[in-house]
Amino acid sequence: MNAIRSSISPKRPIGDGLIRSSLLALCLIAGSVVLSQPHTLVLASVKPQRSNTITGRIVGDDGQPVPEASVSLALAGGNNAPSINRSTATDDGGFFHFSALPSGDYYIWVNALGYLSDTFNAGERKEGGRTYFHPSDSVTLTLKKGGVITGKVVNSKNEPVIGAFVGAIWVRDHFDRLLQPRSIHKRAEVQTDDRGVYRLFGLTPGGYLIVVNGRPILPSRQTSSYDGDAPTYYPSATRAEASEVVIRGHEEASGIDIQYRSEQGWQISGSVKNSAAAKTGNSTYLKLTQAATGIPITEIYADAASRFSFVGLPDGDYVLTAMQGGGREEEGAASSPVTVTVRGADVEGVEVTLTPFSSITGSFVTSPLPTPRPSACRQTSAPRLGDIRLEAYSQLRVPWSSQSSVNNAGGFKLLKIVSGNYRLLATNLPGAWYLQAMTLAPTAATQPPQDVTRAGLTLKSGEHLQGVTITLAEGAASVRGQIRADKEGARLPTYLRVHLIPAEREEADNVLRFAETFTRDNGEFSLTNLVPGRYWIIVRSASEAETVDLESRPAAWDAESRATLRREAQSSKIEIELQPCQSTGNYTLRYAPVSK
Repeated sequence: MNAIRSSISPKRPIGDGLIRSSLLALCLIAGSVVLSQPHTLVLASVKPQRSNTITGRIVGDDGQPVPEASVSLALAGGNNAPSINRSTATDDGGFFHFSALPSGDYYIWVNALGYLSDTFNAGERKEGGRTYFHPSDSVTLTLKKGGVITGKVVNSKNEPVIGAFVGAIWVRDHFDRLLQPRSIHKRAEVQTDDRGVYRLFGLTPGGYLIVVNGRPILPSRQTSSYDGDAPTYYPSATRAEASEVVIRGHEEASGIDIQYRSEQGWQISGSVKNSAAAKTGNSTYLKLTQAATGIPITEIYADAASRFSFVGLPDGDYVLTAMQGGGREEEGAASSPVTVTVRGADVEGVEVTLTPFSSITGSFVTSPLPTPRPSACRQTSAPRLGDIRLEAYSQLRVPWSSQSSVNNAGGFKLLKIVSGNYRLLATNLPGAWYLQAMTLAPTAATQPPQDVTRAGLTLKSGEHLQGVTITLAEGAASVRGQIRADKEGARLPTYLRVHLIPAEREEADNVLRFAETFTRDNGEFSLTNLVPGRYWIIVRSASEAETVDLESRPAAWDAESRATLRREAQSSKIEIELQPCQSTGNYTLRYAPVSK
């Protein structure tokens, strides 16, 4: 209830609850009470803090409240936790509250126009997991203002291009590294006004391609009269020749003017067919990517007759894939990738065939340290398995992969997998634990479990593979340090990759003993969740393409790459031995270019 204000006479003391109750009742009935005397009393309804409520306030980085921000809350804990998802909006003072919450660990994420969306936990990542918000907490969360890119779109006669869609495609993060191309990273999209002016705001720091008539963020966005044209990128180029616009913090990049090319675009059209086992009756979603890079171009839905049409495409080689959802999580279908070449004409009659999705089901198990524990290993609580993220990577270049949250009991299910060969990659491991084994249960009791780290898992269409066990062992080690140039004053390459290679001969093909990471922009690196043992450590320059997710899967997945790494490591002869729970910091590694 809002505060109730009444002017009353000071000659009549108001100390007793009956008079207060009567005043409150009058106010509720009449709406307001005005008496002639100047003394003012404030009666406020104050709700006590309840143990099942999380309250808070959203402010900007200038400390001012952010009204009408969308605040969402969810219960953490993985697949076996009850589903609790709530949303609300902040009031004029930036305040929000969630009530009637059962006990548990919660995280909050916030969206507000002009600000960077953010997900909040109560603490940073620590050894053993994260700390979260809990019922009875009262919090203040700060959003950062986003950057702005603005400019004007004109044609060859310098006339404004009105009503054209302009989008910002996020291609490089604030560490100056290329982003993975699995998704279309279009952060904003607006139409030009009657002057041809556009203004994109709320942008994350980093590098952007600004495109006129690029494909939409959502397939449902309204059409424009320019949709049949090929896209024009800033300043007046194709995507391959486009210039990046870089913004730092919440700065504004103005004068990003684009001359529209008005070039004809081409069309890829066709139909989607279902195999007999894949008839789900749901909408079919199609995705088009560049064949050479895997960069997504556009996403659309097929119509009710299962026909599709991609328009406004420049010449090039494309990969087309289709996916269809199902009524239940195990259902659905997808097509194998289809390559389509566009050269100066429309391409019609393309057919894609859907076959049922596959899935992988399994669990994480733990192998604690024996007693007595090594002196460096302090006693820790059981690992929080619900924080782990597991992903199945296809050997084919498909525009989606399967990701799974792990429940608190360690169970996981990787769904919507296209038939083919897959590798499993577990990330966000608890700090004191490392990957010891990945196995598949044998088909016969007399056979040993199959090691799936070297060759991966091969799934047929519609196959639901069960019995995958991923073992976590306690006693992980870590190495943190910095790369320095071998010669004083020399500059390091933009992209460097640090590798740990097992030095023991018998571990030469143990994929889980290899580790790698890219350095940050200042040359710092961090390798965590490491298997204790003897290692060689080397640093190699990396191409820009290798920093992109689809090009930077662990080198140890490939037998030839493992052998190459071992040869280089043996030549460098830089060895490090890691004991259980050992944390090595301030490690300095010298980089010298390899002469050709």
